[in-house]
Amino acid sequence: MGPWRRSPLRAPARAVSRPVPTGPRRGPERSVVRVAPRCADFIVTRGGAPHIFEAAPLGGRSALFSRVLPRVSPRPSPGDAEAFEGTRAIHPIGGGGVTGTAERSLILRPPQHAASRSGGPERWRVTVNGSSPARPSEVPCAEGVSVRVHHWEGYRCESRVVRSSSPRVAPVLLVGGALQRKEDWGRLERELLRHADVVSVDLPGWGAGDPLPERFGVDFLTEALRHMLAELDPGPVNVLGGSYGTAPAYRLAELDPSRVARLVLVGTMPAIPEHARGLIEHTLELFAAGRMTEFARAGVELLMSSTPGADVACGAAVRRILLHRFARISPEEGLKYTENTRRLLAGAMLGGGGGPPQPVLVTTGEHDTFTTPALCREVAAGCADSWFVEVARGDHMLHLERAPELVELAARFYAGEPFAELPFVRSAERVRGAVALPAPGRAGARIGLDPAVAHGG
Repeated sequence: MGPWRRSPLRAPARAVSRPVPTGPRRGPERSVVRVAPRCADFIVTRGGAPHIFEAAPLGGRSALFSRVLPRVSPRPSPGDAEAFEGTRAIHPIGGGGVTGTAERSLILRPPQHAASRSGGPERWRVTVNGSSPARPSEVPCAEGVSVRVHHWEGYRCESRVVRSSSPRVAPVLLVGGALQRKEDWGRLERELLRHADVVSVDLPGWGAGDPLPERFGVDFLTEALRHMLAELDPGPVNVLGGSYGTAPAYRLAELDPSRVARLVLVGTMPAIPEHARGLIEHTLELFAAGRMTEFARAGVELLMSSTPGADVACGAAVRRILLHRFARISPEEGLKYTENTRRLLAGAMLGGGGGPPQPVLVTTGEHDTFTTPALCREVAAGCADSWFVEVARGDHMLHLERAPELVELAARFYAGEPFAELPFVRSAERVRGAVALPAPGRAGARIGLDPAVAHGG
């Protein structure tokens, strides 16, 4: 069947301008910033580490002021009386950004232990002057690659589109896990390009996206994803969600079925299981304490099996990659990890809807001790038309351990071709639905790119 005609990308939306912090002023002074009348969230950078504050307007005569609630992530230790001394920058995230008008004052209220010495809230002066020049919504990259900046409810997010030379199935949307950036798919992306155009995303809380406070749930992420797809306009897509990314991927298929042809979930679960909750909370404690070597080890132990004798393909190499990645995360990445992890701990991962109506394939490695095969099968059982596959010699990090095999499995599923007899499939079960796979949609979808940004790809 011949390739689909590429549909053109929609015109870029006007970029939301970003604030430019000036130099720091130390001391117990009032903080003055220029903010939009609608106050939102603020990042305060102190000692190289960013913290999120929730800002809310005060009533009455104080309506010209905003109160910053004492909620800090990561939280300073109880003995850190000078918790906010040395503040280096403050800027709002979300809620429309910074403007050059409507000057307001902010009172930064540190935790009670930091304010008790003076009998009231300590204050610092940090001035934000105007806003940065608007960034273009489309950023030229390598041939056949386009990166686009989006904004949802004031929060920055980005998409990356890579064109296939010979697509045979609809474009594949990749939604990754914690600390995964849209550029990090590596070999899996390269293998997928043999079959389809590839769209990868940094939602708010991922990669180049703005940090997202934990109070925003999975549905907010899903709406951001819908908004990005509406701007890209690729038509129906096949979706591959991994780990944390399975939550918005699942909800997208559930809430907007016309956008999703088929869905592959890799390493998922209905909610954080009790056996993992304590380990996850421990990683947050280690990061907040700045014990980065221990944080990295705890994160890897959570994601990778330590079962003696477990035969995991490339297991030692993947472990080294993850240790390096966790130990060297930036302060902003650590903030994102903290907020994202608290979001998962706070509620159900996949929500309480009726499940996606599309064909769904749920898979993980046979040695996955985090999102275990039993948990993945439970997710498949909640979908109307589903398969569950265990991959031999795999763990939770299938996209790193067995990228070619994962792509072959997904590509066959997207095309409606048999996959149960593939040599790396340890077990394949038709969990719900008919025995035969439904006929696939039209083959060979393409995403149109403006030649100016695609460089003729």
